Amino acid sequence: GEEPTEIVAIEPTELDTAQAQQVDPPPEQIAPPTPPPVAPPPPPTETAPTVFQRPPPQATVAARQSSAAYRYRPVRRGEFYAAGFLTEGESLPASSDGMIHGEVDITAPSGAAYQVGDSLLVTRLTRRVDQWGTIVVPTGIVRVTNVAGSSVRARIVTQFDRVTDAQSAIPLETFDDPGYVVPVPVENGSMGEILAVRDIEAMVGPQDIVFVNLGRSDGVALGDVFEILDSSRPGAGGAAQPWVSVGILHIVHVREHTASGFVLNVNDTGIGTGTPVRLIRKMPS
Repeated sequence: GEEPTEIVAIEPTELDTAQAQQVDPPPEQIAPPTPPPVAPPPPPTETAPTVFQRPPPQATVAARQSSAAYRYRPVRRGEFYAAGFLTEGESLPASSDGMIHGEVDITAPSGAAYQVGDSLLVTRLTRRVDQWGTIVVPTGIVRVTNVAGSSVRARIVTQFDRVTDAQSAIPLETFDDPGYVVPVPVENGSMGEILAVRDIEAMVGPQDIVFVNLGRSDGVALGDVFEILDSSRPGAGGAAQPWVSVGILHIVHVREHTASGFVLNVNDTGIGTGTPVRLIRKMPS
C-alpha cells in the first residue's frame, strides 16, 4: 500500500490547491447531518391546544415551517472539512515535517505563496482506489503563524484525528455554505455505486464516510441525498423498483468525478465496494 512518508511535495496542478484560502475556522465539534428539527409543543394555555386538543395536521406543518426552529442545514462546515475525498490523480502539494506544542512545521512546494493567517488542511493518505486515486483522510486544520521561505509554521486550530509527522498539508478549500435549504425529491435520479469505504470497517454503519463515482461533472452538489440499494433481492415494485433501499447517504464533499457521502442510516450488513446508489433528493439549483 501507499505510505504517507513517501509523499513528495510538488506544485499543484488544478482546482483550488494552488493558494490557501483564508476562512473562519470550522467549529471544534462535528455533528452529523440531522433531519429538520421539530419545535416542542407549547405548554397548555387557555388559547393553546393541549394533548387532548390537537390542531389539524396541515396547521401543524405550516406552523413548523414558518417557525425559526424549522431550519434545515444540509451540510455543516465541519462535516465538509472532515469528510475526506479521493485525489482523482491529483498530487498533494505540501508535507508536514513535525509537530511541536500544538504547532506543525510544513515544507511548502515551489511557487507556493503562503502568508500568515492562511488556513491549511492536514491530511493522511491511506490506500489507493483503482483508477480513482488515493483516499485522503483529514486530521486537522492549521493556521499559518510564520513563513520563512519554504519553511512554514502553523498552529493547530481544529483536530479531527491525530496530527502526526509525515502527513500532508494542503490549502483549505472554500466551503460554499448552501445555507438553510431543503433538498427536494426527484424521480429516476442518477445511478452510481460505492467506490470505497473511507475507513476499513467490518460493517458500514451510521456516520461512516463512503465515496461514490458521481461528482460535479454529473451534477452532484453538496447536500444531495442518495439511497443505498440492495441489488441482490428484487423490490416490492417489481420492474418499476427492482432494488430494495437499505440506507441513506448525505453528500458532504464533492469533487469533479467523485463525492463523499455521510451514511445517515443503514439496515444492511453487505454495504461496500460496488453497492449501487440512487439520487432521491436534489439541492435546488
